[in-house]
Amino acid sequence: MTEQNSTFDRQITVKFNRHLEIGEHIVWCGKGVAVAGVKANLAAKLYMIFFATLWTAFALFWTVGMFRAGGGMMSYFGVLFIVVGIVIYVKAFSAGRTKAFFAVTNMRILTDAGRGFEMEYLTNITSVQVKEKGSKADVVYSIEYQGENNVISGNGTIGGLTPEEAENVRYIIESESSKVHMYL
Repeated sequence: MTEQNSTFDRQITVKFNRHLEIGEHIVWCGKGVAVAGVKANLAAKLYMIFFATLWTAFALFWTVGMFRAGGGMMSYFGVLFIVVGIVIYVKAFSAGRTKAFFAVTNMRILTDAGRGFEMEYLTNITSVQVKEKGSKADVVYSIEYQGENNVISGNGTIGGLTPEEAENVRYIIESESSKVHMYL
C-alpha cells in the first residue's frame, strides 16, 4: 500500500469512526460506487428522459427559429439550453451509480454515498457474491429481516471495485459474518 493509499484509507476511516458502536472496529474500508435499487431508479430514469426530451426539443426549436429569424446573439443563447438538455440525458443514463465510501466492520457494512449514512448488520446477511463486469466488480450481498408477520429481503452492493479487491471484501464479509453468527 502506498503512502497516498494509506492516507486515503485513514480519511475514510475517520469518516466512519463517529458511527461505530462500542466494541466495533473497521476491518476494511474503500471507495467505490453505490448502486440504487432498479425499480425506483427506472421510474426516475424514465421521468428524466421524458423531461430531457421535451426540454431539448423545445430548445432546438427555439434556437433554430432564432437563427432563421436572424436573432444574432440570442440565437447562441439557445445553445446553452440544448447543452443543459444533453446533460440531463447523460445524468438519466448514469443515475443509480454514485461515488461512495464503504467500510466493513466486525459488526456491520457502512455506506456513505453523500445522501446519508446507511448501514447493514452482518447478522442480516444471508449470502455474498462477486459479480464481475470487465475490469470492475461488485460485491452483492443478500439481506433478510424477520418482521413481526413476514420476512423482508433485499440486496446491497459495494460496487466499482477491482475483481481482486471485490474477492477480498467478499471474504472479509463472509468471515466477519460467520464470527457474528457464531456468537448468536
